[in-house]
Amino acid sequence: MLERLSADARRAIVAAHEAARAAGAAESGTCHLLYGLLVAAGDEQSVRLRAIGLTADAVRERLAPVAPDDPGPPPPLTAAEARDLRRELRGRGMTGEEAAAVIARVQHERAYGPVVLDEGARSVVTAALAAGDGDVDVGSLLVRVMDSPLPELAVLLAAVGVTPAAVTEALAASD
Repeated sequence: MLERLSADARRAIVAAHEAARAAGAAESGTCHLLYGLLVAAGDEQSVRLRAIGLTADAVRERLAPVAPDDPGPPPPLTAAEARDLRRELRGRGMTGEEAAAVIARVQHERAYGPVVLDEGARSVVTAALAAGDGDVDVGSLLVRVMDSPLPELAVLLAAVGVTPAAVTEALAASD
């Protein structure tokens, strides 16, 4: 499913996940997704959104910290654990390069956890993917986020001082 996202859209989801983790949330919500999309927005989109007061920094300041339910991801692999895992993977027939890629993925997941979108953010991405046949870019996802009826998004936008209509208008002007 995510392979149809443009590179910038995938970068936005990673930024959303990192913001969620920093806030202590177990999942990336629509507000985190908005933050990630603002981080990855193109120059023209950024200029238009900044003009109405919507910036990644303004959104990030208002992402509420959450008390974590779990102790977080496990610590990174030690050098000995990475060496043992590499040896085991090589013993199972992987090349050195393939084993290194697996270890890098394990280290990333231990550092950030797996990327998990909550139901609202997942519905935004799913709707954007269903809307067209080509790649889904940051602008398409931003439009879908603004179409989202989630109250937490409305509260965040109000806290930043913008309305969904102003954001939608700014995005339409950049098309």
